[in-house]
Amino acid sequence: MHKLSRRPVYRYASLAFVALMAVSLRAGLAPAEAQAREVTAAVVIPVRDASGSGDPMLGAKMTDALALALEATRSYRVISRDDLMRELKALELTPPLNEQQQLRVGEALQADRVITATLTSLSLDQRTGVVRAELDMRSYNVKIGAVLNGAFVQIETKPVPGWSGDPVPVINEALRELAEKAVFEMERSAIRHGTIYLVDDQGVITTDLGVNDGVSVGTQLLVLRGFYVPELNETKMRPIGVIELTGAQVRLSQAKSVSGQVPRIGDRVYALYRAPSEVKQIMKGRRVTSMGRNLLGLGIILGIVATATGSQNISPPGADVLLYQQGPGATPVVRINIHRGLNPDPQHTHVWLIYRGDSPGFIADATAGGDVTLTGGPLVAAINQGRLDYYEDQPGRLVGITFSATFQYFNRQGEQEDGSVDITYNHPELIPGNRYWYKVRRVVDPWRPILPNPQQVAPQQEFSAVTFTVDPQDALSEPSAAAGPVTYSLPATPLRPVNSTTVNPASATFEWTPARGADQYQVQVYDDTQLTHLVAASPLLSWTAGQTLMRYTFTDFTFPGDTNFYWVVGSRTIGEAQPQCVVGARKVPFVLSTKETFRTVTLPPGPAASAGGPSGRPGSVRGFWRERRQPHP
Repeated sequence: MHKLSRRPVYRYASLAFVALMAVSLRAGLAPAEAQAREVTAAVVIPVRDASGSGDPMLGAKMTDALALALEATRSYRVISRDDLMRELKALELTPPLNEQQQLRVGEALQADRVITATLTSLSLDQRTGVVRAELDMRSYNVKIGAVLNGAFVQIETKPVPGWSGDPVPVINEALRELAEKAVFEMERSAIRHGTIYLVDDQGVITTDLGVNDGVSVGTQLLVLRGFYVPELNETKMRPIGVIELTGAQVRLSQAKSVSGQVPRIGDRVYALYRAPSEVKQIMKGRRVTSMGRNLLGLGIILGIVATATGSQNISPPGADVLLYQQGPGATPVVRINIHRGLNPDPQHTHVWLIYRGDSPGFIADATAGGDVTLTGGPLVAAINQGRLDYYEDQPGRLVGITFSATFQYFNRQGEQEDGSVDITYNHPELIPGNRYWYKVRRVVDPWRPILPNPQQVAPQQEFSAVTFTVDPQDALSEPSAAAGPVTYSLPATPLRPVNSTTVNPASATFEWTPARGADQYQVQVYDDTQLTHLVAASPLLSWTAGQTLMRYTFTDFTFPGDTNFYWVVGSRTIGEAQPQCVVGARKVPFVLSTKETFRTVTLPPGPAASAGGPSGRPGSVRGFWRERRQPHP
């Protein structure tokens, strides 16, 4: 069971809080709850306090209130805080956690649900003792691998007659009430799983979930299909795609496929949870999309827009690029974030094509025009899917890649025909220090595709001849505008201190070899192996042409003695989109070097042992980096 607080100052307040919870829980028990029921193992991740209250214990109290409210339903067994903290430390994770990290924690603790929540607001009326609060709670289903339930609740407590002005009891009562309401709403709004009832030849999907089950137009359903696993001699359910409801009746609903595979009859579906703010944003987007469709229809009537008559009927997608690094010291990739544009929908897109060039005006070869055969071009990837959020361009060289895809479409006479894409292309390596631009094109058709997987052949010593065939000719879209520039650069190389060498705390000096293509650097020093607590950071240091060695000495900051520290050097290119390096649950705007460690020697007694001289920085530096002007030499 979670504890309210371990600090003595909160002991009596915590006891009062527990008493309030116990009375409320006992009063809410019904005779039927004494009967045997299925119990769900749940873990409550520490609640994020975004209320701005300034109370460091508020998040912990809200966490305890949720744990007690969940157990009060007799349907949940909450895993202890100590077990959770032990696994978070073992997995090197720090809340808040994304869904992938929630999955890891849930599997490690053998939990069925991972509960996350944010206390979005909390205010106290100093005259009446009235507390107003909001909580956004979500329940991640470990077995299914998605957030299937949640609640967004608001409460306003009643005025306290003769209130003395003590905030602790009224806030504790408000947190208890908020937790109970959130758990009640989450359980009340739970939607049963359903099945695919019918898939017709026009792609309209029918499910056995309807308005009576709590679904509505716009609800998204995760589709799972059973796959036989010979090693286990059993069938496992695996997610294959997502559908969205386009119409809802009392006991049935219609849907369209929005990602992944088109479902089959008998597939199982689970409703995905969306917070009210997300639903509002989606509905706002739908209104804009509806208006766009109306304008498009008007254009067709007036003959402004031609359909299936040439490449101009297909709007180009958009893109932006940045360097992306999975962790300190990892080899960066170029991530191309793709924006679909207005036309067509993902279900009408068959193939995405990624081009790389050395200037913004480069030509994305294989322009629309029947069967096109090229003798060269900057195509670096062909991806066989309808929806593509991003593509990561790897630095390695591949040659002689073959790709083929087939699809069905309806011609202008309404007859169904077969289309195809056949490509042989190369993937030149990314050269450190070179600047690149990217363009995106796609192969589309008004109707859903039937696509095989792309095939690749083993690399060869020399680049192969490039071929590109698209049939029909108007299936190839216009290219996007050039996205970039992005300079490909590898991480800098730390030189000293490395391998746990000793360092003078009062004049710690760091040296590294700069990375080709990067012209801005920063030394970052942490006191933990996960690189979560930044102790000190250098100013942003500029590289000058011809410089092969860079050095920085902390002359205005004294590190604690006899302590282990960890350091990295971050690099990036001025004037380009900031890179991203994943460090735990954060993204740091640098390409980071490998993590090195050093140990400070023991400081002699006296003024030199203080943590920072008169002009030194504080021992606790906020944020992941610190930007300040570089001192003049």
